Amino acid sequence: MFDGQLSNSGEKLRLATASGATIVEVTYSDKWHKSTDGDEHSLVIVNPAAERLSTRKAWRSSEREGGSPGKTETWPVLK
Repeated sequence: MFDGQLSNSGEKLRLATASGATIVEVTYSDKWHKSTDGDEHSLVIVNPAAERLSTRKAWRSSEREGGSPGKTETWPVLK
């Protein structure tokens, strides 16, 4: 569970196991998608199985302003 805040200017995120082993590490940029720069839309992963997640092509803008926490996106997500 994450209860902090992320920087709107970009940041490195690391998801780890309880023992500290890295599952995935991503560095995002607010310049990837204009609508995600600020308080509008959030970044949504396009293909969770992609080799390189720290690229613009791996992400898209959420359908709703404010993101979609706890809700299903109807736009397709590749698997």
